[in-house]
Amino acid sequence: MFLANTSRGHQQSPALSGELGTCPLCGRTVLAKCGEIVQWHWAHESAIDCDPWSEPESPWHYTWKNRFPRECQEIIVGQHRADVISERGWILEFQHCPLSVAEIREREQFYGTKLIWIADGKDCGKNFHFRKTQKHGPELTNRVPVTFRWKWPRKTWATARRPVFVDLDGELLLRIRWMSLSTPCGGWGILTPVSAFLGWALAGTKPFSPWRNSSSNWLAEHVFDQQRRADSYGVDYYRAFADYEYEGVADYEDDEDEGESACAI
Repeated sequence: MFLANTSRGHQQSPALSGELGTCPLCGRTVLAKCGEIVQWHWAHESAIDCDPWSEPESPWHYTWKNRFPRECQEIIVGQHRADVISERGWILEFQHCPLSVAEIREREQFYGTKLIWIADGKDCGKNFHFRKTQKHGPELTNRVPVTFRWKWPRKTWATARRPVFVDLDGELLLRIRWMSLSTPCGGWGILTPVSAFLGWALAGTKPFSPWRNSSSNWLAEHVFDQQRRADSYGVDYYRAFADYEYEGVADYEDDEDEGESACAI
């Protein structure tokens, strides 16, 4: 965990290796770990985290948490720490390690309909191959519907009932709308910039605001810049955008069971 209560105040980041604090969840002593390799964090003296759902946290977790105000980070819910609860009430879980079907179901039942999954795609994102769909509309230029093939997929995400976003590279998210459990694994989803997601999660900015003029080709510029760096997403990913005019794509309906709590991305 990255925040603990210390003599400096509540919800503090570690400042010096060996600094003592108390865990906001269990009230036991935690030690600051401030090395040169692993992200600075707090660890329980017993070396066993009091939250059984915790996982070793990386700079990726740290980056995502710090996109939200500190008072929204590592919020106690029952006997667990939610990674982030936004001011709008959304519960964001940043997941790097694979989860079983039972683990996904347990956490979704615990957190309810306001849960959103953000999955780390650093290792698996390069195994996606995308093609654009033929949906078109007047405005949605920062949400591009795509079909995909996923080599070596994490198929348990197909069982999630709450929204799942795969962080492909820190700037681009894929919301998985449907995924097959068969082989080869395929599905469809929505590509959207991280900035658009954060605008919605933090301030309720509508994700379908038109991105015209200089901003309208953001996705095209981004994916081709990624191609110049390294062909990591597969050639179909770039071909999907090569002839796309970016005039917008059609909206889609959220799952019926999400109701008023539906994620608008």
